[in-house]
Amino acid sequence: MRLKDMLEDSGTTDQVKKVLSGLPEDGKKAIDNFFDYTSAYNMHGSKDRFLEKLSFLPNEDRILYHYTTVDSVKAILKSRTWFIKQKGFMNDHKELFYTIELVKTILTELKATPDEINVFDKILKTTPIGDTYIWSFTENKASQTLFGNYSVNSNGIALGLNSSQIEKELFTHFSHGKDSSEFFTNGDAYSFALKVVYDEKIQRESLEPIVKEWMLAYRGLKAMPKDRKVILTNCLTTISFFALCFKNPLLRQEEEIRFVITYNGEVNKNYSEKTIDGVPYVTCEVSDFLIREAIIQTGSSITVSRFKNELREYGFGSIRVSESELPY
Repeated sequence: MRLKDMLEDSGTTDQVKKVLSGLPEDGKKAIDNFFDYTSAYNMHGSKDRFLEKLSFLPNEDRILYHYTTVDSVKAILKSRTWFIKQKGFMNDHKELFYTIELVKTILTELKATPDEINVFDKILKTTPIGDTYIWSFTENKASQTLFGNYSVNSNGIALGLNSSQIEKELFTHFSHGKDSSEFFTNGDAYSFALKVVYDEKIQRESLEPIVKEWMLAYRGLKAMPKDRKVILTNCLTTISFFALCFKNPLLRQEEEIRFVITYNGEVNKNYSEKTIDGVPYVTCEVSDFLIREAIIQTGSSITVSRFKNELREYGFGSIRVSESELPY
């Protein structure tokens, strides 16, 4: 419904019509954008559209690779437990601030005042989206970059997992057996897969309508504080979700796909189950059939036959083991 429709609607009270009519132009535009389903803001600003646009769709034929070390693989298989890291402790500790800085650049381009930018910065950095954990993968089974990032002395391993099975395992585990998120209560967690976006043009196309709506509402809806708060909160929450999958273009060689686990419940509560060297993790059981293959880094001192024997000792003899195709 557009603003003009609200003003003409017989169900809108005279008092509301008076307030809407008296809004400054920025406020009228903010209301119009928020309630018009076809507006640029709504094309980018809802969580459903966010997930529809940026989701990675797992299926039985899509294998994803998780890069780690031989020692980590042994620890994982011995304990039969995955450790999934809290979002603030990823390898690039600045990654969640990348989106914030890009938004501040957009605000500057939209002629926001320094005070408005400072308000945005302060609020967004404290906007909670629930305790969130990230598990990183790629479809590239021969990434020299990732072997380099996640190995020491050429002891890297790329574990190949069926993407559809990852999705099922995470949902079952973090929903605590519930059939649908409709029945979630405090302590249950949503899980979904996202393609990391490294293209700044796409990032801007997604962010600019939301940033503009935030600025219009912040400036123009002081006379409607409740509506203003709803719009500002929606904008900031959506931007926070974008920050989960927007990364610096210089890191595009990672080709990352990530499974995100975000908890339903108290937004300021830490749901981590284990802390290792100061890093919070949640855990998930390793099933016998989840890992399909293991690719040994080129130049590794461990042989295929030796690693196969070690996998059998841990009860994972069905995993295919091979050497990387990379020449070095």
